[in-house]
Amino acid sequence: MRKIDYTFITLARQFLFITIGLLATLYLIVIIQIMVFHIDKYYDRFNYPLTFGIYLLVYLCLGCLFFQHRFFHLTYTRSTLTYRNGLLRRERSVSLEDISNVVCDPRGAWLYRGPVTDKKQACFYIPFFRGGVIEVVAFDKFLRYLSSQGAHITKTYKVMPGYGKIHNILGIVYGFLAICIILNCRTPLYTVIVLMSNH
Repeated sequence: MRKIDYTFITLARQFLFITIGLLATLYLIVIIQIMVFHIDKYYDRFNYPLTFGIYLLVYLCLGCLFFQHRFFHLTYTRSTLTYRNGLLRRERSVSLEDISNVVCDPRGAWLYRGPVTDKKQACFYIPFFRGGVIEVVAFDKFLRYLSSQGAHITKTYKVMPGYGKIHNILGIVYGFLAICIILNCRTPLYTVIVLMSNH
């Protein structure tokens, strides 16, 4: 059995989620200090159960966004391909013995038992983007295996989707946003240091 995983889109995107988590943690530390030190004018203004509930929700969302690509994967043997969605706990399978045509477009791969007609007539669909981007090496091995079994492979792209110039530009944008968030960490960090030194 071989596995095709999804990987994160860019490292900068993962770093962005880490910096958002860092900023949220610094603000949470400030709120905890206000609660512990009973700081005047601020202590009575917070609804602490609601505040901690919101922060818990923020951390859960960040965790899901950070690890979302790990919820999805494909496995295949000589005869069967299975797509698993760990988030919804669903899976679907198709027999590879009948596959005669595969059409790869910028969104995913369409598997056909007979001649290629309409995408709605495809017996199976492999999405390229599910919380991340499909691993290109593992997917290429899968296509080579299908080709060796007699399936005709058609690709409508030159560069594998998720690995081209657009995603490099997205990486730069994510990196810029992460740097902006790091710069915004100065205020809560300074507040934490001042509160610690005064109490």
